[in-house]
Amino acid sequence: MTCFEAQCLITPFINEEIDNDQLKDFLEHINHCADCKEDLEVYFTLLNGMKQLDENKNIANNFHIDLEGFIHKQEEKILLERSKKIQKRIILCLFMLLLGLWFA
Repeated sequence: MTCFEAQCLITPFINEEIDNDQLKDFLEHINHCADCKEDLEVYFTLLNGMKQLDENKNIANNFHIDLEGFIHKQEEKILLERSKKIQKRIILCLFMLLLGLWFA
């Protein structure tokens, strides 16, 4: 993923509007590109600060920690999706094996 592509996905990432394939590529890029990660942190701070103002909440001063937690949550989402795919494949293989034994 290029920096331009990553920057185009910053707002959709923050709003949780990108699919898992894009999410995986985006997170990989962000973890290796300091400039894009800095841009993400700026946007995350601005968007969440505006959201907190709109909701009449006190503005948090730990946006960096909030962003790291959000990134971690998104990484867990990818791992969960991957484990679901593996579970489905295992169940399908077991089902096919049982069918094969049944008709053998």
